[in-house]
Amino acid sequence: MIFEVIYVNLICIHLKIHPMKITRTILIVLSFYIHCSAQAQLASGSTAPNFTLTDIDGNTHQLYDYLDQGKAVLLDFFAVWCGPCQNHAPSLDAAYQQFGPSGDNSMVFLALEADDATSDAQCDSYGGFQWSSVLSYPIINNTGYVPSDYAVTYYPTIYVVCPDRIITEVGQVDASTIASFVDANCDLMVYQNDLKVQNVNTNIDNCNGEVNPVVEIKNVGSGSINNPVVDLYLDDELIETVSWLGNISSYESVLLEFASLNSISAGSHTFEAVVIGSDDNSANNSMSVDFSINQFTSNLIALDITFDNYPSETSWELLNSSGEVLYNGSGYSNANGSISESFELVAGDCYSFSIFDTYGDGICCSYGNGSYSLSADGIVINGGDFASSEHFNFYVGSAASVLSQQIELPVGWSMFSTYMQAENMDLMALLSGVQTQIVIAKDYMGSAYLPDWDYNGIGDVQYEQGYQIKTTEACSFIIAGTYLEPEENPVGLVSGWNIISYLRVEPAAADLVFSELNAAGNIVIAKDASGAAYLPAWDFNGIGDLEPGKGYQLKTNLAGELLYLPNSQQYE
Repeated sequence: MIFEVIYVNLICIHLKIHPMKITRTILIVLSFYIHCSAQAQLASGSTAPNFTLTDIDGNTHQLYDYLDQGKAVLLDFFAVWCGPCQNHAPSLDAAYQQFGPSGDNSMVFLALEADDATSDAQCDSYGGFQWSSVLSYPIINNTGYVPSDYAVTYYPTIYVVCPDRIITEVGQVDASTIASFVDANCDLMVYQNDLKVQNVNTNIDNCNGEVNPVVEIKNVGSGSINNPVVDLYLDDELIETVSWLGNISSYESVLLEFASLNSISAGSHTFEAVVIGSDDNSANNSMSVDFSINQFTSNLIALDITFDNYPSETSWELLNSSGEVLYNGSGYSNANGSISESFELVAGDCYSFSIFDTYGDGICCSYGNGSYSLSADGIVINGGDFASSEHFNFYVGSAASVLSQQIELPVGWSMFSTYMQAENMDLMALLSGVQTQIVIAKDYMGSAYLPDWDYNGIGDVQYEQGYQIKTTEACSFIIAGTYLEPEENPVGLVSGWNIISYLRVEPAAADLVFSELNAAGNIVIAKDASGAAYLPAWDFNGIGDLEPGKGYQLKTNLAGELLYLPNSQQYE
């Protein structure tokens, strides 16, 4: 028998007692555990060490074999003489009946007797406790170094190992708790083709008004997944499609980085990532994440604070991007009362708001229903349920609302352009989703993109240029990224023929858009993809309106530039 030491497990509970606010520490005897050493348990989130062991019936068990079958494994480290182990054994066996071969067969249960001095006969019956009758799942006696590998220091120690080999100590749990844990944490391998959206990370930078979405996808099926495709929606609008080129093995995860978005309006939004294509299990093919952009378009900001029962604990401060304290407040005495402040902040800057509670229990909700809010023009940032402090950044200024552009390509020849700047403007990358429908694309100099030859002579798409393109069928593609404000991005013109872009979000009459070029005598003719023309010498506009997403041929007398009006202004 190994040396046994009995420890009393003590828990310190700190009680906040009002009105005197005296902190008492009450020591409660929680439970007794039999400890083999003073080592710590194997940390949850660690990778479970593999083992191959033989049970008392002569059957061999290898941990990783079970995990590779897509099953979760419950490891019950026990000792036959352990009272708590005996008490808990019926609950574990009931769980085994539900999740083992007699149930849904989603899990494997293994009982590992960790006392080297125990005999196989004692694993069958010890002191009148019939272990082999109580436990239906395999009992392993000769566990060797496995208890040490798993840093077992008391009995029972119960781990659940998910198929991805990540271990978690779950304690003395029943069937419903095991089911909840496995559902929430383990991706059981049930299907051959099963791609899961594991996580959607927004990566918000409020100070720059930027969101950098990253989607994690995980293969939880038994077969490999080839070249998966994921759509990303913002507030139910498709903004970008990203493909992962290559294979994803079982239980392998990959990260898909989407284009940075810096034009999302202030307030609450939702990202939804959706796996595209055939999949045996559609239940895990999407995930939605709510987030907020902390941005005020008005520089007149209101602060409202409702205190809890102990206002003297509350203080706050507002800093600018240089770390300078602009406003602050403390020393309040009006229990359950409120204050209102207003600030006029400089637009175009980032600010940091912090609220503090000296006792560490926030202003809601144990001792009063306190709250705080910063607001302007209907946009509200609020809170109150925190510990010692809460901090957030926010920006004051305007933001555009254009996040992406969907470009429609008709069958045959057409011309396109874009007002978006993506992280990757390579033409081949932008057209990757419609590559099979493209015959050729050309710029104004005749450089070509030939998808059948995997040749891109154009390189990156330039915002100021339009491009001729020929397709075998009608199709469309999306460019997501930063919107290029028309008044800030002049379109350069060479002498002679150009293919130009149109940067405004709304159509405008060709003769009005080109009126300054016409007044300067620097336009000969403009044409759209169908050949309809604007002829300034004849005061004839056969094009009608210039439209977003389309390109236009333009012949000039001299090199120059075309600068579009802001979207807030109209051509007259």
